[in-house]
Amino acid sequence: MGKSVLGTKLRDADFTRATGLEAQQFAGSNVTNSHFPDKLDLLDSLKQIEELSRNSRKLMVALLLGCVYASLTLATTEDAMIVAKSASLPLPIIQTKVPITGFVEIAPLLLLGMYFYFICHLCVTSNNFTEFYRTHLNKCGFCPQ
Repeated sequence: MGKSVLGTKLRDADFTRATGLEAQQFAGSNVTNSHFPDKLDLLDSLKQIEELSRNSRKLMVALLLGCVYASLTLATTEDAMIVAKSASLPLPIIQTKVPITGFVEIAPLLLLGMYFYFICHLCVTSNNFTEFYRTHLNKCGFCPQ
C-alpha cells in the first residue's frame, strides 16, 4: 500500500489513470466530484449507499404522504359514517367512493406494512454503511475503534 492522503482536500481530482490505488488511502479525505479508476471499490460502495439512501428517502416520503392522505380522509368523514359501517366513503382529491369498512380496516394495515418495509430498508442501508465504515473509514487513525 502506498502513501495515505489522510485528511487532504482532493475535490475534483482525476485519478482515472493512477495505478496502485487502494480505497483505504483516501480515508478521511474530501474526494467530492473526484474521478477514480473503475476497479477501486470505494466508489462502488459509495454509489450503493447513495442509491439505498435515495430509495429510503422515497419510501419515507411515500409513507408520510400515505399517512397524511389517510388522516385527511378520516378527518373529512363523519363519526356516524364510521359507526354505521354501511356508507361509502368518497376519497379526497380523487373522489372515488370506497366502502368505509374496507378503508378503516385496510388502510392502517397497508401503512403498517409500508412502515415495516421502510424499517427493513433502513436496516439494510445502515448495514451497508457500517460495512463501508469498517472497510474504508476505520483505518484513518482518527476514527474511534
